[in-house]
Amino acid sequence: MSTYLDENDLERLVFAQQAQLDYTRVLEHRSRELVHGGVLILVVASVNPSEHGPSSTATHMAAMAVLPIQILYECAQALLTREELLDFTFPIHHRSFDDFIDNSLFARCSLKLIKAEQFTMKEPLLAELQQGKITLDEFARA
Repeated sequence: MSTYLDENDLERLVFAQQAQLDYTRVLEHRSRELVHGGVLILVVASVNPSEHGPSSTATHMAAMAVLPIQILYECAQALLTREELLDFTFPIHHRSFDDFIDNSLFARCSLKLIKAEQFTMKEPLLAELQQGKITLDEFARA
């Protein structure tokens, strides 16, 4: 998971390149599937470095990501063998909102950006779990 890596770490850069390639492929494939005049709506999770400062983005996201990753890992422990667990990884790279706004990519895919906005989404169930108001089992069931 690139969240825990230093901003200039080579591995983080590899995650970023793969994230860009994946995003490019999604847009290329969706643009071919759209009918003329169709609208593609994307809802993506992103970080906002301007709110937290470029150097604190990884720390901010790491703090937010710790609990959900722990939950995923606990689920993996229950389902995977010891050998499979050693190879288990979270191929996640948190991109900024601006990383998704790529007008040259849109043009190459014959797409036109109509509207883009960023908003903060609250996770009340996650907050309840972190505060000990609900159990991990209750969180998973919800």
